[in-house]
Amino acid sequence: PVIRENFNIGINQVGQWKEVLNSDDTKYGGSGVKNKGILKTNDISWHGKENSLTMTIPPLATVIFEPIS
Repeated sequence: PVIRENFNIGINQVGQWKEVLNSDDTKYGGSGVKNKGILKTNDISWHGKENSLTMTIPPLATVIFEPIS
């Protein structure tokens, strides 16, 4: 169980994203490793997708993002 910083994931939808659920949040008993602020897609192809999103993955956790319109 380690923190993965600057983790890229391929994504098709360009824009801004916000973290809406993080099971590592202290309110769920986690260590509190979160993505702060708004994440913006990168113009870098990754995982067969045209764009990517760079994020922090907390140890032993699930993170869910939603696009901001």
